[in-house]
Formats: sequence, C-alpha cells, structure tokens
Amino acid sequence: MNLKLIGLFLFLVGNNGYSQNLIENPDFEIYDVCPNKFTTKFRKTIVPFWESPSSGTPDYFNACSHEMLGVPENWAGKCEAVSGNGYAGIYLWKKGGFREYL
Repeated sequence: MNLKLIGLFLFLVGNNGYSQNLIENPDFEIYDVCPNKFTTKFRKTIVPFWESPSSGTPDYFNACSHEMLGVPENWAGKCEAVSGNGYAGIYLWKKGGFREYL
C-alpha cells in the first residue's frame, strides 16, 4: 500500500512540475551577421551560444538573407523555420565519412 501511495505522489508531483529552457538561443533568432553564403571554412561559433565542436562546417539559414541561405528557400532546398526566422543545417553523413555537429 505504501509503494502505491508513493508512486501516486511522485506521478502527481512530476506531472505538475514546471521546467525552464536551459538552452540559450534555441531557435537561432540571435545572430551577429545575416548569413550570405554557406560555410566552407571551419568557424567555432556559428551564432551566439552555439558552437561547432569538430572541424565540420554547419550552416546558418535566416529569412534576412536574400542569397543562398534564405528561409524558406536556400541552396539545400525549401524548409520553413519551426519558430522565428532562422535555423541551422548540418550533414549527418556524407560519402567519405564527412560529418558535421552543432
């Protein structure tokens, strides 16, 4: 009986808990410069609070760009931002073992 009450209590307390977003700039809305071309050289910082931990070259897309990195249309195709005007793009796998991380 005690275990059932403890389980019910934990379920109710966990169900009503509130959390905060600990990821800074989660929708890539804060940026230093509007992107105008895709990345070919390694840059550690892509946008504020986001870094590339490897020598990969992730790209930043934003609606402010009227070049190859616009939103929704860009060199990679057409994709709307989930929220706001920006998003990042990476290769998860490419022939030859090339990978990008963000």
